Amino acid sequence: SGGNVDLLQASASISRSSSNPAQLNFTHKLAKLTFGTITNNTGETIQLNGFTVSGTINSEAKLDLTNGGWSGHVSSTTSIQLPPPFVYVVHTPAEMAGPPPDGYAAKALIEPLLDKETVLPNMAMGRSLLLIPNANGKITVDVEVNNSTGETFSFPIELEEGKEKIVNITIGRNFEVVIE
Repeated sequence: SGGNVDLLQASASISRSSSNPAQLNFTHKLAKLTFGTITNNTGETIQLNGFTVSGTINSEAKLDLTNGGWSGHVSSTTSIQLPPPFVYVVHTPAEMAGPPPDGYAAKALIEPLLDKETVLPNMAMGRSLLLIPNANGKITVDVEVNNSTGETFSFPIELEEGKEKIVNITIGRNFEVVIE
């Protein structure tokens, strides 16, 4: 998840003896999930600790370069944590001082989210995740907002090949989550 690299594909057939150039129209082959804004409408300050993206996620697949089709998927039910589990989450700038605790490679600062505040999530490794879609060009994952309220906020998101899905999250009273 930390080495997200976009994948483009194009194909064209042309005779080697032709003097005309091959026309290549590249398309994005991965599905992209981007975390946009987060708004707190709970009436209290909450601590965000990041997100967990889970589901049947493809770790590899074969891309046919002649037609752009996916096949041979290798998948498993898994979870991807953002920030990753090797990053220690702190909530104040003072906690950023010094090295991370043993067992962690880095620290990430995610400041408390005040009531009525809207922020872009501060996430180590970026706010986007690129995933290999299924053979139909789609993949569904569940997104969970990790937080200090004791409540679980989780919702499914369907992603499509070549499209970016930006998720803006509003956490409301009774810890209701609204996705835009």
